[in-house]
Amino acid sequence: ITFLSHLAYSEMHAMDDGCSQGSDFDASNESDDCAYEVAHPDSNRHLERLASFYSVQGLCSQSDWQGCVQRLATPQPPSFRLLTAGKSASARILQLLSAWKPVVVPWCHGAHRLMASGDTNVKGFLLDKRLNKLLNGLQRAGHISRQESASMLPVTVLNILPHHLVLDMCAAPGSKSMQVLECQNLTGHVVSLESAPGLLVANDMKSKRLNRLIERARRVPAAPLLATCSDARKYPNLHWAMERKGRVRFDRILCDVPCSGDGTVRKAKGLLAHWTPRAGLCHHADQLAILCRGIDLLAPGGLLAYSTCSLNPVECEAVVASALAWAGNTVEVEEPQLPQLHLAQGVTTWRIPSAAAGWDTNLAGGHRSYAAWQEVPVEERGGGHLRKSMFPPETYAVSKEELASISVQLKRCRRLLP
Repeated sequence: ITFLSHLAYSEMHAMDDGCSQGSDFDASNESDDCAYEVAHPDSNRHLERLASFYSVQGLCSQSDWQGCVQRLATPQPPSFRLLTAGKSASARILQLLSAWKPVVVPWCHGAHRLMASGDTNVKGFLLDKRLNKLLNGLQRAGHISRQESASMLPVTVLNILPHHLVLDMCAAPGSKSMQVLECQNLTGHVVSLESAPGLLVANDMKSKRLNRLIERARRVPAAPLLATCSDARKYPNLHWAMERKGRVRFDRILCDVPCSGDGTVRKAKGLLAHWTPRAGLCHHADQLAILCRGIDLLAPGGLLAYSTCSLNPVECEAVVASALAWAGNTVEVEEPQLPQLHLAQGVTTWRIPSAAAGWDTNLAGGHRSYAAWQEVPVEERGGGHLRKSMFPPETYAVSKEELASISVQLKRCRRLLP
């Protein structure tokens, strides 16, 4: 599940201290590498709870949502991108995988999905050991890059060109970074730093995860890569050396932020045993801080993609709306153009779960939730669990004009449902 928003930066805007820096975080932002150790025998009941909570969020019509729930209970077909140059080499790889019925993913160059791959375990790993071994071997050899098809969307819609200066703010373990490098290196040959027109700066705050990304990049011909280890919420300013002066600003920025990951339950079944509606609350402040910092680093006329693998509006529309309010008129949302793919429109109203209450089948969605900040009891307003920025923009918009502008732009955001 990927929620996308393009932000076109139109003028300089300095970062202020209004964005919460939050506490230290260590959440995975790669849906294709999520793994959960514990499964619960009553997974159907957990899926029913997730379905009940999101049924009142208005992500789509009730009939469409029922279809989504049915698909969440089915195995997730694995996907990959071909890295081998040449039609003959690609054909040989597809022939090796023919028993698992590979089909083309039409909106991403070189991407395929295996439709007869079988089921996965609670950690999200394929039960078919032969297929798992074959895919791992092809990736280690640099012939393919394993990546869920939904995870390919943010880079695809950014329309990255070889000359672009690109920042991946939360890059590890590196599936999207590898996709960016492919976009920047159309020749398929090793490019030297001196002759390269563009550059990817891949950042992550955990050095071990960053080392994994670097190791992946070494396996294939790639455009120049600069790896940085920093907290994305407070990413430092980079400055040009030699003849160029001033701060570095990026043509394209990818904010694929740490999230609750509840959009990955089709693959990582073990997540259901731990899921609660409150899971997204603890990520909201960090996500907002990362997005605001990304906006500040974007060049005039540049594009930024904000994405999560979560269904929860508190991690998606709420973050985008608050960032728009923070940035004023310096940014605007652009609707992603993917005619081959059906994407749901962003929502303008949503409900925030209580930070304290448990399950109650007598309540809509099975959990106490609030549609507006004014509904939140005084005892739940302290401690930072619930924030005004989590709620729809009428909570904090300073004028009717600002509220109308944010609401229109939220409708341009897109969500990929199961």
